[in-house]
Amino acid sequence: MFLDDERPTPDGWVRAFTASKAIELLKSGKVTQLSLDHDLGPEEAGTGYDVCLWVEEKIFSQEFCTEKPFAPPVMSVHSANPVGRQRMEFAIQMIYHHFKVTQPVAGTVFRPPAPPATGAIIRR
Repeated sequence: MFLDDERPTPDGWVRAFTASKAIELLKSGKVTQLSLDHDLGPEEAGTGYDVCLWVEEKIFSQEFCTEKPFAPPVMSVHSANPVGRQRMEFAIQMIYHHFKVTQPVAGTVFRPPAPPATGAIIRR
C-alpha cells in the first residue's frame, strides 16, 4: 500500500490518501508492504504516524487477546518531513522489535527485509 496525498501512485500499487483508509486496508489482512508519507494534507486526513501508532497498538495489544495474531507488513517511509520521518522510523523499529520478541513466525525470528527504494504494494 502506498500512503500519500500528492505523489503519483507507482504502477500496481493500492493507494490510500488518508490514515483512516490505510487502517481500513490494514484491517483486511491483505497488506504485506506499506510505504508511508507523514503529511497527508488537511488535519482530518491524519498522518502516516497515525498509521504507525495503529499498527503498534495492534502488535502490543495482541499478546492479551485471543484473535488471530496481526503480522506487521514490511514498512518503509518516503516522507520528506524530517521530524515525521524520524517518528515513524522509530515506531517501525519498535513494531518490529516487539513482534520479533513476542510473535515468532512459524518458529522463526521475524526479520523484516530492507524496504524497497520506491515503496511497497498490496498484492492482489
